[in-house]
Parts: sequence; structure tokens; C-alpha cells
Amino acid sequence: MSITTSKSNQLSQEIASREKINPYLGSDLGALMMSLPNPDPVLKKLGCDIEVYRDIMVDPVIKGAVRRRRSAVVGLEYGLDQGDASDKVMDLCKQVLANIKLRTLIRELHDAAWYGYSPAEVYWTKDNGLWIPSKVVGKPPEWFGFNGDNDLCFKGFDNMSFEPVPDMKFIMARNDATFNNPYGVADMAAVYWYAIFRKGGLKFWLRFADKYGQAFIVGKHPRGTPQLEVDKILDSLEVLSQDGIGAIPNDGSVEIIEAAGKGATADMFERLLKYCRSEINIALLGQDQSTDSSSTNASAQAGLEVTDDIRDADGEMISDAINELLRYVVRLNIGDNEPMPVWSMWSDEDVTEALANRDEKLQKAGARLTKTYFMRAYKLGEDDVDVDAPLTAQARSRGRAARGRQDEATQDSGVKADFSENPSPTLAVSKEGRFTPIRIDYADTNVDKMANASQPYIDDWLTRLKVVIDSAPNLEALPDMLANAFSDLPNDELVEVIALGMTAAELAGGAEVVGEAVLNKDGSSL
Repeated sequence: MSITTSKSNQLSQEIASREKINPYLGSDLGALMMSLPNPDPVLKKLGCDIEVYRDIMVDPVIKGAVRRRRSAVVGLEYGLDQGDASDKVMDLCKQVLANIKLRTLIRELHDAAWYGYSPAEVYWTKDNGLWIPSKVVGKPPEWFGFNGDNDLCFKGFDNMSFEPVPDMKFIMARNDATFNNPYGVADMAAVYWYAIFRKGGLKFWLRFADKYGQAFIVGKHPRGTPQLEVDKILDSLEVLSQDGIGAIPNDGSVEIIEAAGKGATADMFERLLKYCRSEINIALLGQDQSTDSSSTNASAQAGLEVTDDIRDADGEMISDAINELLRYVVRLNIGDNEPMPVWSMWSDEDVTEALANRDEKLQKAGARLTKTYFMRAYKLGEDDVDVDAPLTAQARSRGRAARGRQDEATQDSGVKADFSENPSPTLAVSKEGRFTPIRIDYADTNVDKMANASQPYIDDWLTRLKVVIDSAPNLEALPDMLANAFSDLPNDELVEVIALGMTAAELAGGAEVVGEAVLNKDGSSL
């Protein structure tokens, strides 16, 4: 179906725009006086800018949460994934990342989590014909705003010269920014009032403690005592409360009265402070279990998982800004349409654990993972991993090798653990050309898998198991021999050892089952 010109114009035009809602935004007056206000509810209520959020950063609870969340992000692994990008593009991006202080830039861009957005200015320099950033420096977000097109604008000295910044001069991290809110969401807005209430509650609590934390000293004087004498008594009581000494008339008296019934009021202030602290940690960390002294280890660990989700979201926010910088570099030096590598941040521990759990399930389901896969997925070196070939493929390869060398009488398959009274021989070639299949030592073949599965236990178990299995006269005697050999272990671990030993024995016995299969001359099963 063809599209008419009018229909094409309708498709290419913007229908819902700010200019149609407020026509002043498109004029010079709008550019000066009607820039987009920050929709942050706290800033609108106070009529202030982001500076008020900097003031509450000195609160110890907020400072601790900010430090912890930032450290979690800075501690992430990061790197480039080439994908479909060319080697030329990849080398250029690596050069850029090596040329800037990346850790410092990550910290500065992470300010977007607290203030909603965090601009960083790119300082370009020409090096061997290439435009390369010499440094990238984070700038205070309150120096900038957004116009009706959601473009970043620099406010200037008088906040009136509101103009968009030059293209490719700034990168910016934003926290959950939308078309309606290009400023992003400031997490400090969620904790501002709690910080203020904490400060006020602490102030009243200190005043309460000063007033009711010590006993009252009351002086009594006869009715009709002149005010001058009363003032002297008060002065003496004040000295008495501070220095422990005082002088009063001999016809007066002094009583010390304890403040009773004020414990509930004191607890009220403490509960208020704890509540505010808890809400601040929930807003900034996603949980308060790992900071609450009354939480258990299990609840604290469960709370850390929520923190990891927020940490990963912060990492994605920073990754978007770094990838924007790399796009600028490639666009200036190579072209606009080049496939780009992707810079990302991740937790190496989480990725490895998730992959290991998935790979374990795949192997249990029968999948065979190659050495190349392990090297790529776990970033292992050539000498760091050795993956066994599938047993069936190993048997077939040995059978083909034996048929190709019919003059060899036997083929050794290694040390065997055999519980039969008459162990079957190794592969032999008969005159009729019939073959007795190889006895495969299943225990030895699977020792690596068993070692990986038994890592939480003592490393020498497998060695000790092999000695016991080799010396066992039959399968029935094996459990008792294992129990005696490992009697020093706790019951739970002893059960694991016996299970491993019986598994090895059954696998070795499986070689007898394989020995019953007979191959004809062309290798097909009879």
C-alpha cells in the first residue's frame, strides 16, 4: 500500500509538543524566562535549587548510605564488549578509555543518583589527527537546566543566558529521566524531610536530656523573703548543680527531686530518630536490614540482594553516559553509522555464580559444554581448564583407532577399579575380526567432575577413596571399608564420602555393561 504525501507528513511530524501546550516556549522570551522548571516536589515546595540536597549530605545516616551505595558501584567490574564493531572502532574506544580517569568519572556521574542528573564536560584535544578526550570532568548540576526540547542548557552567571550546550561537548547521566521530567529523579528528594525531622528530633532530644537527664534542686525559703535574698538562693543552687557546692540561709532548705515518669517521652524521641534512619536507608539502599542493629544475619543477607538491584541500575545509568562518550569519539573520527562496542558494568561474582548454576543444570540435563565455552564464559586461560570429551565419543574414537590397527592385541585404557572376580580383558582383536569393546574406567574418567562437586569437603577425599576402592574385594564390602577409613569425619560428611565412593564403584562397574556390547567389522552395533 502506498503512502500519500499528506500521510507521510503526518507520520513525520510531532503531534504532542510543549510548544503546542505553551506557545511562549518557542519564543526568545520563552528561552530566557520559561525554561523547563525542575518538577522535583521538594524543590518546588521550598523554592530552592539542588543546593539544599548538598546541605543534608552531612547527615551521618545519609553520608553512610551514600558512601556505601557509591562504593558498591565503583567496585563493579567494567569493560568493552566488541560485538559487531570493527577492530578499528574497538581500538579507538580502548584508547579513549585509557586516556581518561575512568574511576573518577564514574564517581562524578554517580551524582545523578542523588540529584537526578549529572553533566560532565568533555575536553577535546587532537592527537595524531584524531579527536580524543583529554579529560572528562563532572560539573555541578545546578549550573544547568533543560529547554522545551529537553536539551541541556547552561544557565550562566545571571541564570538568564539560557542556551543549549554545543553538540558532543557534554555527556550526562540521568536517573529515571522521562520526556516529562528530563531532570531525572533525585533520590535525595525521598530523604530530605526525614533528614530534617531527624535533625529537629535530635535537637529536642538533646534539650529534653539536658532538662530531665539530671535531678532538680529545689531551694525553700520562708514566705515574704525579699527578692534579693531569693536571687541569692537561686545563684547558690545554680552553683550547686554545676560544682556541687552552694550556700543558703540557715533557715532555708534544699531538696533534690528526681525526674520521674519521663522515660516514655525519652523513648518517643528515640523511636522518631530510628524511624527516620530506617526510612532514609530504605530510600537510598532499598532496605534497612543490613543497617538495623536488631536485624538477624539472614535478614541482612536478604536485604543485600535488594541493594544489588539498585547497584546494578546505577551501573546501567553510568554505562549509558560512557557509551555516549564513545559514540562521540567514533562519530568525530570514523563516521556516524559504525557499529559500536558496548561498555558495561557488572558484578563478576554474580555473573560467575549465575553461569555456574545454569551450567550445572545444563550438564545434569545431559548437555555437553566445551572447553571453548568455559574459556569464553568464565574468562579462563588456555591452561586453566580441561574438559573431558563425552564418554560415548571417547569409546567410539578408541574403537575406530583399534579397527585401524588390527595388528595390536590390546589397548590400555588406564588404571581400573574392578569389583568382579574375573575382570574382563582390554580390547582384543580376534582372528574373525570381531572385537571385544574397550573397558572404560568410568571412575577415573569422571574424577574431575567428582572433584568439582566435592570442593566444599576435604581435598584429599578422592585420593583416599581411590585407595579404599582399589583395595576392596567386592562391592558389598565397600561401605564398611569406607566407614572405617573415614571414621574421623562427622556423620553428614561421612554420608557424602560413602555416596561418592559408591558412585565411583557403580561407574566402574558400568564398564562391564559396556563390555557386553559387541561391534561388527564396520563398527555398527549387533
